[in-house]
Amino acid sequence: TVRELGPVALIEMLVFLVILFLGLVYAWGKGALAWDMPLKKGGTA
Repeated sequence: TVRELGPVALIEMLVFLVILFLGLVYAWGKGALAWDMPLKKGGTA
């Protein structure tokens, strides 16, 4: 039933969000989220 699934679903959602957050932290640490990327020589935006 839905009441029995509640705690299990909550734990699964939390695990999923933790995995997404760790991926975001990893990408941020690698510089993949840098908005001020240098342009190539003679290039335009």
